[in-house]
Amino acid sequence: MHLYVYYKFDPALSDEAMNRAQTVQTQLLGEFLGLSVALLKRPAIDAEGLTTWMEAYQLRAVDEDRFKARLTELALSFELPVPRHTEIFMNVNPQAPD
Repeated sequence: MHLYVYYKFDPALSDEAMNRAQTVQTQLLGEFLGLSVALLKRPAIDAEGLTTWMEAYQLRAVDEDRFKARLTELALSFELPVPRHTEIFMNVNPQAPD
């Protein structure tokens, strides 16, 4: 399963957001074996002057419900930008690892 969380915020807060998001991802990597993470952003600021970032998680042999609950808990604890929008994708090729 691939889980993507995206959010928008003032680009002046990018350094703080990056530190917090990386801390959350490091914590999750320590708790969930087989997890892959990425932190991405759109290359341009949008019409409202906001930057869009995305946390990407690839879960392999991870309890999905437990992971989602923990991610939500950490995002709140570290005050990551809100609102956070979550999307889940699955591989369409049954031979491809999820």
